[in-house]
Amino acid sequence: MLFIFGLLGYLLWKAEVPLTPLILGVVLGNNLERQLFRALELDDSWMTFLTRPLSALFLALAVASIVFSLYQDRKIQRNRLKAQQGDA
Repeated sequence: MLFIFGLLGYLLWKAEVPLTPLILGVVLGNNLERQLFRALELDDSWMTFLTRPLSALFLALAVASIVFSLYQDRKIQRNRLKAQQGDA
């Protein structure tokens, strides 16, 4: 078992997977899932998460975070390509 997790850790390290999201997922995942089920027991509709102001704010922040991250990655790739073309 230890060998398997060691191998998994090595592969994640070689693939340069960031550690912070994995730790957050392990620590907060169970609690978030429990709270999601509790919210759905109160109201069966998924629209609850869009109609409540605080939920909509957090959802918008999550979407903005993903879009900004993709934008930054694209910008970095563009700069690398320009640097490689300038060296050639």
